[in-house]
This record gives sequence, C-alpha cells and structure tokens, in this order.
Amino acid sequence: MQAIIWAALTGIIGPEAVLAGERVGVIYDSAQRYGNAARLIAETLTRQGHECLLVSADSSDDDKDREQSDELASFRPTVVATGGNAATALALRTLPDVPIVFFMVPNARDAPFLESPSRNKRVRLCGVTSDVAPEKQVAWIQSTSPRTQRVAILHGPRTTRTVAGLQEAARRRHIDVIPIAATCETFAAAIDQLNAANVDGVLMIPDSDVYRVESVKRLLLWGARCSKPVWTFTGNVVRAGAFAGIEIEPEAVAKRTAELVIQAGRGKPPSNPIVYVDHVQRFVNVHTAKMISVELSQELLAGGVARMGE
Repeated sequence: MQAIIWAALTGIIGPEAVLAGERVGVIYDSAQRYGNAARLIAETLTRQGHECLLVSADSSDDDKDREQSDELASFRPTVVATGGNAATALALRTLPDVPIVFFMVPNARDAPFLESPSRNKRVRLCGVTSDVAPEKQVAWIQSTSPRTQRVAILHGPRTTRTVAGLQEAARRRHIDVIPIAATCETFAAAIDQLNAANVDGVLMIPDSDVYRVESVKRLLLWGARCSKPVWTFTGNVVRAGAFAGIEIEPEAVAKRTAELVIQAGRGKPPSNPIVYVDHVQRFVNVHTAKMISVELSQELLAGGVARMGE
C-alpha cells in the first residue's frame, strides 16, 4: 500500500491557524530535493489550516501508479502541488480540472508539461522554478567580473528555451551568450568548441544531459587552465573549484509555492505560469579568483556572499 501521510493529523496545526478549508494534494518525485520541499510546503499549509495529503509518485510501477491515482482522486483535492515531471503527469492525468502548482522544477521554460497547446492545461498550471531568474544570473556575472562580454552556455537538447531566456536577459545588459550543444558523451568536442569560441567564461545550467561528475571536473579544469571564470548554479560546485555561483533558497520556494497554492485554489493564478523566488544565495571561491586573476571587490564580498576556498 502506497504510504500516505495525512499532514492534518500530525499535530502541526496550532491555535493560531485559520481554517481556510482548502484540500491540497502534495505530490513529489523520488529525488530528495522534491521530498524535502514537499514536506515544507505541507507543513506551511497545514499551519494555515489547510488539509494536506503527501504522496510520493512512482511511475516505474503500473500497480503503484494506479494506486496513487486512486488515493489522490478519493482525497478530492481543491488544488495540487507537484514536485517533478512524474508527479505533475500523475496530477494532470488523475485530476483533469484541478489547479496544479508545480515546485522545484529546474529549467522550467523547457518543462514538458508546459509545452501542451491545451488551453485548459495552460490555465490551470503555474508554479515555482528552482532556477534563479535569468536577469539575476546575468547581474551576478557582471558584479563578479565586470569586464565580461561573452559567456558560453553548454546545453543539451532539453534546455534550449532556458538558454534562449538567458540570452535575452544577457542581451539587455550588453553581454553575448554563446550556446554550445553538448552531452556527457560529446563533452570533449564541446570543450574544443569552447576553446574556439573566444569567450570570457562559462555559465553552467542544471542540465543532466551535460553535467555529471566527470564533465564538471573537466570544465573546472578548463577554467583553471585558461584562467577564465566558471559560474555555476550551486554552492557545491563553487566549493569544488568553480569561480562563483548563485542558487535559490529552498525555504523560499516552499513559502512561495504555498502562497501560489492558495491563489490558484481561489481562481487567481499569476499571469506568468513560471514564478521565480527573490531570495537567493551567492557564493565565490576566493582561491579560484586569485588563480584566474579576477579581483573581487570588497563591496561584493561584504554583501552577504559566502566565501569558499580560503
């Protein structure tokens, strides 16, 4: 039997709760980041007096998939929050008329569930991406390396719209973004293209078709050898040797998702289906900065940036 957690029975509700009456299904894929965010969202909504059902989606087993669909349908949610492609597909299939709020979705512009031409699907789908807004990513590049004019992005076939959004944001700040098609298997050839592109640095995006442990190591080695910055999407890669990084705060995603759930349940979704959170974390590797001869301003370092590599 699929494990179902009734958040309303966990004792989280306090005397300050306002019983708003929404019934919220919170469905998430198996990846840890989705599970952590789902629990935060359910706790936030439960404290506000809403009844929540947590479901871990499993599309690899047909019997479990049917069981999850039945449990979700019998709960009869007024709105659903979904973390991941499988969770969103389950909600779309099981609840054809219920508003859906996705969360923690990377490269949201390329999300397959947003590609459908169905008006009903477009109207009832919105959510919070795990991406940092393109404008903030470009501003971060300029604040860490003001002379940057040309930045490469290595990308796979499933992130072309994400790259286009970054290109558009960069163009407004007079930076050229050079897309280079790549996969883990063709990464060596992509590095050759990178060498020929005469760029000032590389911006990494969370593309699993391109980046695994070995390809990340190879890109960081390229940056060190060529004395060029590599900007990344997580502090973990900055710790490993990338020049700088910027990422969202998971707690901010959970809070914003909970707000969107209530908006969507009341028939007031945002005008843009993809919502970015304002709160981000910034990281620099001071050792890498010295190694590639990039001087970090004291104003930047004093502005709440996490310093690594000291």
